[in-house]
Amino acid sequence: MGRREGRRAKAARLPDVSWHVERTRNHAAQRADERIGAIDVLLTNYNHAGKLFGDQATDRVKGFLWRVVKATVDRLRPRWVVPFASSHYYRAPASVDQNASLLSHSDLDTLGRGDDRWVVLRTGDSASFGEEPVVSRRSPALAPSTRDVLDYGASVPWDQLLAAGRARTAAVRRGFFGLNRWFGATTLWLEDLERALVVDPSGRVREADRTQADVATHSQAAHILLELRCGEDTFLAGAHFRCLGDNTSPIRRWMLASLLGPITSIRAA
Repeated sequence: MGRREGRRAKAARLPDVSWHVERTRNHAAQRADERIGAIDVLLTNYNHAGKLFGDQATDRVKGFLWRVVKATVDRLRPRWVVPFASSHYYRAPASVDQNASLLSHSDLDTLGRGDDRWVVLRTGDSASFGEEPVVSRRSPALAPSTRDVLDYGASVPWDQLLAAGRARTAAVRRGFFGLNRWFGATTLWLEDLERALVVDPSGRVREADRTQADVATHSQAAHILLELRCGEDTFLAGAHFRCLGDNTSPIRRWMLASLLGPITSIRAA
């Protein structure tokens, strides 16, 4: 990293997307500022990484992302900022439209223009930091990958999903010692099977009518959600579903209960 003013340069890395949750940003940045002190190089992500709840205009989402990351940078006051770990895209058919609201390197160039703290590197570029940053651009520049749409492949049998749902709801009940009625039921519309699956921590797993569905997804994605350890994180981060109404509380509550319930059960044991 080099040296500045006779001391070892200090770099800080903030890759966790929770830094970009507005409710926690100011407190987290303040605590980091108190613990770390002066920062030479700040590495921070800048994009959303998961399902966006609500139908918001692309420009509005981009504007929000920039305000949040800029506020974090202004609070921590680094000498330089390197945006990183955010050049992803969504492959799930239910959420490919979210790609339009991701900040690009060109967006960062434009938004950060006039602020010498921002050092925007493309994939393959490198930089060294002394008195001033020296950027080496990769030549030729790396071409971005073709943005394909995920093909889930064969459907998961209905009975297998029922079994996975029963096992997961049982784990949630154990984790919360039966005090799980607050979480309520969530209904998944399985588009490939054309069937609706209800998962309810306080009741039984059952089939329902499509009109009751909260979200739509593929049976393979539902299998990830119900069967895999920490599948909720994959389901949410990969944005493998679309909401079928304005009320997103059922799926939010289910993912919270499903993620925390088994953990609580393990710790209690």
